[in-house]
This record gives sequence, C-alpha cells and structure tokens, in this order.
Amino acid sequence: MTVLWTVLPPELVLEGYDNCPAYEEIDHAGVKLMVEMISPRQCRIVRLLSTNPQDYLQPCLQPGVILTYRPADSPDPV
Repeated sequence: MTVLWTVLPPELVLEGYDNCPAYEEIDHAGVKLMVEMISPRQCRIVRLLSTNPQDYLQPCLQPGVILTYRPADSPDPV
C-alpha cells in the first residue's frame, strides 16, 4: 500500500493517470524493442531490450524513431 501526502487535491495529482500509453514488446530485425503504438501500422520506439551493445549505436533503433510496418499476413502490393 502506498500513501501519498500532499496538499494538492487528488484530482490534480492523479490527472492523466488512466491515459497511460500501451507498450508492446516486438522483435525488429532480430532486436527486442519496447514500442508505443501510434497507429495500426506505425509504432514509436520507447526502449531497447537488447543485451548487445552494438544495437545501442544504431541510429535506426534509438528511442523516438517511428517504425512503419506491414502485417505478415497481408499480400504484397502489385
């Protein structure tokens, strides 16, 4: 149990608490990432979950980068 001692009203302290973004773990090019879904086909990298130090040096895997992808079951456009 956590006790919060403050002079502010609870509505002000807890404002936006229910609107937390939903994070997902994905595997992108062999690297585990934690991402935030922006749209059905786009996500923003929040965090790398890799143990390989070289992954952290890749600019395309830095937090904040937006990845666009196509679901695996959709056909290729002709």
